[in-house]
Amino acid sequence: MNKQVSSIPAVDLVIVIDTSPSMKDEAQSLSDAAQEAIAKAKSSCPSDLKVIWLGIEGTWKGTNFDQTIRAYLTQKSKVTESKLRGRKRGELKSAGAQEDAARAIEDISEYFDWREGAARAIFYLGDEALEGGGDKTEQKDITAANLAIQKAQTARVTIHTYFGTSKSKHQAGMKTEYARIASSTGGQSFTDKDAISGFNGVLEKVICGSRTVKTIKLKPGAVYVQDCVSNELSKLYTLDLVTGKATFNWRDSYRDF
Repeated sequence: MNKQVSSIPAVDLVIVIDTSPSMKDEAQSLSDAAQEAIAKAKSSCPSDLKVIWLGIEGTWKGTNFDQTIRAYLTQKSKVTESKLRGRKRGELKSAGAQEDAARAIEDISEYFDWREGAARAIFYLGDEALEGGGDKTEQKDITAANLAIQKAQTARVTIHTYFGTSKSKHQAGMKTEYARIASSTGGQSFTDKDAISGFNGVLEKVICGSRTVKTIKLKPGAVYVQDCVSNELSKLYTLDLVTGKATFNWRDSYRDF
């Protein structure tokens, strides 16, 4: 007799926000939408969901963003502070350290206490360029985004992004970089237009879109090399016997529950 096994996937979702003043409304609106969105997602795409809300070098009173990335990683994940890439509040002019998006993605991808076997996802919300803020994308922001993508891919983390309301005449370029980080890691990108009627639908899509555990599909006849570095996630590479080059397998396949 055949038995059909039903499995509820574990999902670790870290919601991260830029804590500069312009993001206050989004912080409140997303927090207000959380309970309903999570309830809807529980019905439409069931999961064993763990959600952690973190602010970059700051918090928002009266919202779910009641702890910083730095505090969580050093206190809960027991990471040595000197290992963190994110800059401390006050190190950059204006609110730059609170807008250090790419570095926040790097630090969380690498050091968050992900549950074993859980799908890993980050939902980042901001309205500035990715390397210490700014009203337009420059080469430093692209370089920072590349590093964030690399860290997320290595740790098998899906990145979802939201670009908030902006008056910058260069906002198209910033939206492109937000979308590139998402698409490069298997995530979804949103803008303020997607949240016109509220954040409920956006957050539900993020939760449901985070239920994929990234796995490696081995191909018959291929040669693989696996590294083994102490206290780091093991990586699998495909070895080309002709050129002698090894290629990192970060998204050969996805296993969706």
